[in-house]
Amino acid sequence: MGVVSPAGNGTAAAWEAVRLGRSCYQASAERGFHKPLGTVDRGGGANASFQPAREIDPTVKMALEASREAAAQADLTQLIDRNRMGVVIGSGAGNQQTHEMLARRMYGEGKTRFHPLAIPRGMFSSVTSAIATEHKARGVAFSVSSACASATHAIGQAMLCIGSGGADVMITGGSEACLTPGCLAAWDSLHVLAQEYCRPFSAGRDGLVLAEGAAILVLEDRQHALNRGAVILAEIAGYGACSDATALTAPDPSGMARSMRRAIDYAGIDPDQICAINAHGTATESNDRSECAAIIEVFGARHGRIPVSSTKSVLGHSLGASGAIELAMSVRSLQEQFVAPTANHLAPDKDCPVDCVPNQGRAARLATILSNSFAFGGLNASIVVRHAEAA
Repeated sequence: MGVVSPAGNGTAAAWEAVRLGRSCYQASAERGFHKPLGTVDRGGGANASFQPAREIDPTVKMALEASREAAAQADLTQLIDRNRMGVVIGSGAGNQQTHEMLARRMYGEGKTRFHPLAIPRGMFSSVTSAIATEHKARGVAFSVSSACASATHAIGQAMLCIGSGGADVMITGGSEACLTPGCLAAWDSLHVLAQEYCRPFSAGRDGLVLAEGAAILVLEDRQHALNRGAVILAEIAGYGACSDATALTAPDPSGMARSMRRAIDYAGIDPDQICAINAHGTATESNDRSECAAIIEVFGARHGRIPVSSTKSVLGHSLGASGAIELAMSVRSLQEQFVAPTANHLAPDKDCPVDCVPNQGRAARLATILSNSFAFGGLNASIVVRHAEAA
């Protein structure tokens, strides 16, 4: 796995913040936006490599950096049939900075000629192409865009590519760099952005915190990994997806529940065997209430005893990348047998009667974690990840 997040460069930095419940966002006056944002450092620090370039969008740069960490951990320098190694990457907004830059120059500055690579730089698929080129992956390769479920859908599709026999290894995940003036203004008009903190499942919550980031995972056929002596971190045991087919922005608990059930059924287990949930948990009034209703629908009387954590309380909501970041954090939870907290919790909300692990994480026996991503448009995706030793 590899992660770039507001906590810093690397999976370890993200997990440390998530484990401690240390929120990694703040008001960013220098961007002309005074609500909290989860930004990746573009200054002279550890992430200086993410400075925008003429040839490459920050969405691509972050994904490439995360892919390098993942590839090193997976030891992709070994002799692998590159014709059977593919790439599936998700992004909700795509290369937003490039799109806004072109619009500003044309409609604001009156320019009519652009850099020759403007089109390739702005394509949604440029992230997939860049990663495939970087790692010489010549198998199936495509991009997925389904708003906040993009990365989870991408990971599910990558798993299915391997399961169908179409690939031995898949590089997958998500990337998002959409903290641009136009995107921020559009999100602000929805009236769903927090004033200070992201407080999932808490009374007094007032919205989400937008963030940027990337997470890339290397998925591999189990026997193929064993044959080459790869270190297996966890097993993607189940994947479920569905559509609400109702309102564009109003979540439907029955669709969320259907997604979770499909992932659990795919894993061949009972709901009682889910040990914890990494929730979508955006801290908007309707999403948290709906997700809790869906958890009650799936888990019945046990709903209040399953730890339900929201990574977004710490790292913010990186839209199309969030599902990959949250899956990576779920894997770390399994490795350390530790349930991360939901940070910034003030008091219980009667409409969210789940154990949201408020403010303080805890040790736990974890064999499986269910990770949820629920997007605008009623696009739902869930993944069950299993501890490597339980696989």
